[in-house]
Amino acid sequence: MQLSDFKDKRITVMGIGLHGGGVGVIKFLAAQGAKVLATDLQKKEELTVSLKELTGQPRPKKTMFPLIVILEYFLNCAPRR
Repeated sequence: MQLSDFKDKRITVMGIGLHGGGVGVIKFLAAQGAKVLATDLQKKEELTVSLKELTGQPRPKKTMFPLIVILEYFLNCAPRR
């Protein structure tokens, strides 16, 4: 898989998270040109820090997003910091 494979793909990230993991994935995918929809079961108040980090990110239009399994890519192929 190439990084360019994410361009213009509609990707749902399930779990924004409290410790930055989901935020990092969302920002990475958006930087690659993906249209990202993020969900989380936590209340908005519990996600305040994570949501602040996502302020300014483009919001997707109301449309159906396919669920794409990306865990293997991030475990094996994603650039390390």
